[in-house]
Amino acid sequence: MSDIGGTSVRRAADKAELLDTLLRSKDGGAFGTYRDALVFAAAVGWRHRRKQPVEGNAGPIDWGTMINRFGTEQLVDVLAFEDSGDVDILAPSRLPERVRTFESYANGGLEVISELMGVKALSGAEAVYELLREALDDHHVDATDGPDLRDLGRALGL
Repeated sequence: MSDIGGTSVRRAADKAELLDTLLRSKDGGAFGTYRDALVFAAAVGWRHRRKQPVEGNAGPIDWGTMINRFGTEQLVDVLAFEDSGDVDILAPSRLPERVRTFESYANGGLEVISELMGVKALSGAEAVYELLREALDDHHVDATDGPDLRDLGRALGL
């Protein structure tokens, strides 16, 4: 486990409403927590090669909370390594850089989800389902296609 050291994951202020719609407590939501929504969004961002820096902060999620779900820390590490190509980014002292990379992919993934919801007039849960179905229907599995969203969907109980 990485040294927590006060690190937190930011939720983009301009995506706060979208994140709220993705929660199960809302009509049409798919996720139980912001953490789960951000992890899914980061995988979507990676798969669609979309990165967007986080502007503003709708509320931090403590790193200890983020890694309380099996596989989250590993996803953050893989995204950062694949993005940078620098093995040294995995050093404990560079955790903040890895988290910023994760945030950028999550924010980009939220843009993909938002666009899908708008174009097809889908609820948050329907957009998540559509993205998972798209990943499952993609019969050509290639290491360059990004993370396998089927595994992420199972881990999140979808």
